[in-house]
Formats: sequence, structure tokens, C-alpha cells
Amino acid sequence: MKSYDEFSEDLETRRQLLKQRQTDQAASFKQKGAASVDSQRNRMDAAKQKQADVQARIDDTKERAREAEMARKEAEKEREAENQERQDLKDQEITQSKEDKKRNDQKRMSKVRIQTKRRETVQQAMKQ
Repeated sequence: MKSYDEFSEDLETRRQLLKQRQTDQAASFKQKGAASVDSQRNRMDAAKQKQADVQARIDDTKERAREAEMARKEAEKEREAENQERQDLKDQEITQSKEDKKRNDQKRMSKVRIQTKRRETVQQAMKQ
């Protein structure tokens, strides 16, 4: 049988062990809590990063679409400018052609008038 001292030492040892176990359990609980908080924080950071990446891709896509639209509009303006330039050249050629025809007609009419006057002069000279 145990003596009172042994029993008391045994109780003291058990109390120390219990206290140590409680301290260990509290530390373990704190570690688990901290790990859980860290894990949750990491998941939130990862989700935020993923959302930021998705938003960046969306923004890039929108920017590329905007640039493509601007390029398309610029190309359309250039085509319209070229078409307008061609039309202006055609109009200028038509105007030039009309002016040339008018000048040629005036020259021809002038020659015809001169010839008509000469004929009339010759006919009047022949009558006299």
C-alpha cells in the first residue's frame, strides 16, 4: 500500500500532468484556431486574386474589343476617304472632259462661222 507521501506525490504529479495537458490542449486549440484563420485568410486571398485575374482578363478583352472597333472605324473612314477621292477624280475628269468638249465645239463653230463668212463673201463677189 502507498503511504500518504507517495499518494500526495502521486496526486501532485497527476495535477502537474493535468496542468501540462491542459496547457498543451490550449496551445493546440490556439494553433488549430490560428491555422483555421490562416487557412480562411489564404482562401479569401486566393479568391480575391482569382477575381482580380478574371477582372483583368475581362478588362483586357474589353480593351482589345474597343481597339478593334476603333481600328475598324478608322479603316472604314479610310475606305470612305479613298472612295471620295476617286469620286472627286471622276468628277474632275468629267468636268475637264466637258470643258475640253466645249472648247473644241467653240473652235469648230468658230471655223464653221469663218468658212460660212468666206463662202458668203465669195458668193457675193461672184454675183457682182
